[in-house]
Amino acid sequence: MSSNSPSWIAALAAALIASACSVPPQVQRPDPVAISNALAETNSTVRFQHPARFTKALPGTLNTVFTSGLYVQSDSHVFLLSYWKESETFVKVFSIPMKDIDYFAVESTGMFNHLQQVQIFSHGFIYVALLSNTPDAQAGSKEVTSAAVDSLLKAGVKQGQPHTRISPPFNGGVFIPIPVKK
Repeated sequence: MSSNSPSWIAALAAALIASACSVPPQVQRPDPVAISNALAETNSTVRFQHPARFTKALPGTLNTVFTSGLYVQSDSHVFLLSYWKESETFVKVFSIPMKDIDYFAVESTGMFNHLQQVQIFSHGFIYVALLSNTPDAQAGSKEVTSAAVDSLLKAGVKQGQPHTRISPPFNGGVFIPIPVKK
């Protein structure tokens, strides 16, 4: 062993402690112009929006890859938008007309049922959104999910029973930060 070993270990320990004590990254607020451009052809008023991780799955699915982006509810649709860093634009990945939503559900897990996901059932598919205040969330937070639920209920969408939890793979995904209008 070299005489530098103790200082190397001390430096590593200090770095690990600093990273463990750091504040988790907060979700940035998306640029409203980029959202408007992504929703231009629908001419809808945005009723609710929040950064999210989302996917589309078939019933019976337990794990699937999620996309980082934005959950947006307008008067007539629920949109799931992905952010393209290269072009600094949002791209509409899924557009679910309100009239085509059979029902939505909230699946809860965790010791205190504090981890939640919104599940939207339409045409035999389940659209899952994890709404959270941290960009790397494996589940949505209860307070943000509650706001989305309130918005869906106000729009007249029925609430039903959830499907089994659909989770991202534990090694999955890279979060791409959403732009902030300056």
